[in-house]
Amino acid sequence: METGSTRIRVVPGSAGRWEVREPGSTWALLEVDSPTEAVQRARRMLSRGGTVEVLDQTGRVLETQVVPPPSATNPWWYMRPKKSWWVVGVLFLVQGVSRFAADGFGWLGVLLPLTGAFYLSCLTASHRRDNRIVGDTRETG
Repeated sequence: METGSTRIRVVPGSAGRWEVREPGSTWALLEVDSPTEAVQRARRMLSRGGTVEVLDQTGRVLETQVVPPPSATNPWWYMRPKKSWWVVGVLFLVQGVSRFAADGFGWLGVLLPLTGAFYLSCLTASHRRDNRIVGDTRETG
């Protein structure tokens, strides 16, 4: 879920739950059990960057976290990870290995596995980069 806002607030909700809201809104975008989970989910919603504010019962700001916007320019190796592109990379690799087994060091036997390996490594790096930019806590560093 994404929001068009650049500011999201995490506020205490009913029955000890925490709500993620846009400023000025009376309804919650989502409701979770812990403030930590609410902040993590709010950070993911700000895929274009923004600010997450954690408020207390009185509406006082307890904490502010800035989510940086994604880089305007991606590196030359960046590919937006899609499932179909992973399949293409694996097919390149499998075809290359089978061609290498059949032909040995022919030009296709060398080129196809190298292309598939490079393709898959670029997809892996792009996937890791996207997780780091969005603020996914599974990725540290």
